[in-house]
Amino acid sequence: MGLVSLIAPCRNERAHIDAFCDSALAQRLPAGWRMQVLVADGCSDDGTRQRLDERAAGDARLMVVDNPGRIVSTGLNACLRRARGEVIVRMDIHTTFAPDYVAECIAALART
Repeated sequence: MGLVSLIAPCRNERAHIDAFCDSALAQRLPAGWRMQVLVADGCSDDGTRQRLDERAAGDARLMVVDNPGRIVSTGLNACLRRARGEVIVRMDIHTTFAPDYVAECIAALART
């Protein structure tokens, strides 16, 4: 069984966070794969963190990571430290992903 870690940094993304979580958590993975979704919050003050915490309480696959550095690079590094997947997929909060996006990434990695 494989584990894929989806990682995304964010700060003050309340308007986009639910659509991102819905899209990331709806990924259809290849047989035998499971996922973790790590979102590094850069000290949001618009309700993003509270919404992420609510979502994470309802889905164990979603983990909220602290990013006191508040910038993308420190957020990605914070996620990478917590990631346990043998495959890591960098995602963006402003993107809605096709339900097979991660599966296609895993397939491309296996082919190349």
